[in-house]
Amino acid sequence: AQKNTTSQTCKSVLDTISPTFSVSDALVEFDLVKGEVAVSADNFDIQGPEDNCSTTFEIGLSKSVFTCADLDEENGPFSIPVTLTVSDLSGNKKVEQAEVIFNVSESVKVSLSEVIPLFPGEFAEIKLGEELGFTVLEWYRNGQLLPGIKGNSIAIEEEGAYEAKILLESGCITRSQALTVELQE
Repeated sequence: AQKNTTSQTCKSVLDTISPTFSVSDALVEFDLVKGEVAVSADNFDIQGPEDNCSTTFEIGLSKSVFTCADLDEENGPFSIPVTLTVSDLSGNKKVEQAEVIFNVSESVKVSLSEVIPLFPGEFAEIKLGEELGFTVLEWYRNGQLLPGIKGNSIAIEEEGAYEAKILLESGCITRSQALTVELQE
């Protein structure tokens, strides 16, 4: 009788080569009224990734949620650096830097209106609208701070362009609409 024998050789390959990829910055809408935006790998233009063994990758971000605390709404930055890490199935990693660039907007702006007009020798009243929840931080006339004034409406006796610096319920700081008050004859 003849015996049939089968021999099998197994080899395993140790993957030690990191994947490759390139990434372009992400442009993201940031609404001060909402005060928060989540970012994922889908927001970035990622070329690749490619690897010698894997076709499945995990992509991680060093930061994925941005709030008003991350932005200085008046001075910037309107972009924040993040690190993207691509990992293959063997645990090899490649890291690249990119920027999240924010297009900062307000879906609703707090209005400012003249309640009582300004006549010579009299006071006028201007008042902020009630479109959003907010706290008044400061008032300005012609770009100059009016110290100690913080109410939602104020009495004025001079012409000028008025606006309020406000803290929205979202935690973002912004300015109301501007209002130019002129002396009535």
